[in-house]
Amino acid sequence: SQSDVAGIGEAFEKRADIFFAADDEKFLAFNVKNSTVVDNASATAAGFVQALAVAAEKIKGGLSDHKVLLLGLGQVGTHAVHLLLRLGAQVRVYDANLERMQTFVELNESVRMTPSIKEAMQQIDYIYDATPAAEIIDDEMIRPSTVIVCPGVPHGLTAAARSKIGPRFIHDNLPLGVAVMALQSVF
Repeated sequence: SQSDVAGIGEAFEKRADIFFAADDEKFLAFNVKNSTVVDNASATAAGFVQALAVAAEKIKGGLSDHKVLLLGLGQVGTHAVHLLLRLGAQVRVYDANLERMQTFVELNESVRMTPSIKEAMQQIDYIYDATPAAEIIDDEMIRPSTVIVCPGVPHGLTAAARSKIGPRFIHDNLPLGVAVMALQSVF
């Protein structure tokens, strides 16, 4: 088994244009030719925001002026909020860490917090689940108009909710974010 440093050395020796590296905190793509670095958190946020935007375009003509409930204000969630705002969405946030949620809302005036996922989902069709929490969304919270994107592992839906939402649930455990990382590091 070789170290990460050996892998980076090999990438340079073989004149790789792009290489990926990760530790316990970060997953990054490095473009050696143009000296750029892409973080998986921002790439994953962008990929799933785009997926939600495409779904919203088909259903209601886009995200502009529509509410989006974002669950989880970690690295992916905070990047996603800013991308959703750029698309004109009205962002509501929920985070289990009340202090983090309050601080985030204070620093981002156009974002509103919601005290309850269940109550918010009664009124909001578009959900971005950026939490690592399992089974926080049950089938009773899924309406015919609900669309959920979720880059997290595990996803937050119960088995009954997953069955009920069907194809209006967009989830993968890694490929979409990595694909966006690769594209962002090239262009």
